[in-house]
Amino acid sequence: MGLFPSTGSLFLGIMEYAISTEETVDQGIKRIYSNCVGQTASIIRPPFHNLNEAVHNTRKSFKFMRALIRLIRTPLGEEDYKQLNLFFRDMSRFVSELRDTHVIILILQHVATEAHSVRHKDIEQGLDELQRREQRLLEKAEEKNAFEEMANSLEENCESFLERDLIADNLPDLRPGVQEIFRNGREKFNLANEDGTKEHFHEWRKEVKYLLHIFQILNYYWPEELDINGKSLTQLSDYLGEEHDLALFDTLLRDDDFGPLLSNKKAMTSYVDQKRSFLQRSALNLGGFIYSKSEEEFISYFT
Repeated sequence: MGLFPSTGSLFLGIMEYAISTEETVDQGIKRIYSNCVGQTASIIRPPFHNLNEAVHNTRKSFKFMRALIRLIRTPLGEEDYKQLNLFFRDMSRFVSELRDTHVIILILQHVATEAHSVRHKDIEQGLDELQRREQRLLEKAEEKNAFEEMANSLEENCESFLERDLIADNLPDLRPGVQEIFRNGREKFNLANEDGTKEHFHEWRKEVKYLLHIFQILNYYWPEELDINGKSLTQLSDYLGEEHDLALFDTLLRDDDFGPLLSNKKAMTSYVDQKRSFLQRSALNLGGFIYSKSEEEFISYFT
């Protein structure tokens, strides 16, 4: 269970985002792409039952899609890979601002109940300001019809992708993508382990998420001998996700404009530092197990 209240979960079922043994690799990739992008377009198109949940799931979906195109980077070709990566990166930036603002609100409310000596009145002005920021972002998006436009762009993108010729003929075509994702994650783990800056943990978090998603995509073909499973990858991703959210909050606490809106900041900062330290240690311990194999050892299981 996470430190903060969940605003939703990944909405795809295991059969929907894993390449089945009963289909070709090309068929599986196109089916997964179509399912994920199509469902995301439906979720982000107004009217909303729960806007925050829609934004949260859309952001998760974009991370999944960026992992998928990294997996098929070699058979796609560098030009097409860069084009698709930029498409989902730009889409993600829009919903990330909304999501991060909402999560900071949740964190501030959480700290007011959990941090020693912090009371609700200490955060009232800051909470009001964050809620106004969130409302301004929503109004701006609605004025530009941004959610509807995003849904339309996703549907057009999906149609274009499905018109492609053969993407990958067999599983060995995906081996370079698996290798690159593991290599990048291992490098970022080593950097975070040696010099645990916010930036290093942030970059490592992204690579862990990619590794989790390719595990999901290759679920039926994932080598059990690796001893790396969905449970351990999900736990590591959760540690790093919570650490990242607290790092965002820590930056806001120290902001010259926002900081003065809060009282008893010393207690808040102490609480955040303790939580981040615990999450970082937990992530590094688990990461040491997941990235214990060399790149050559890891990829040798995918022959």
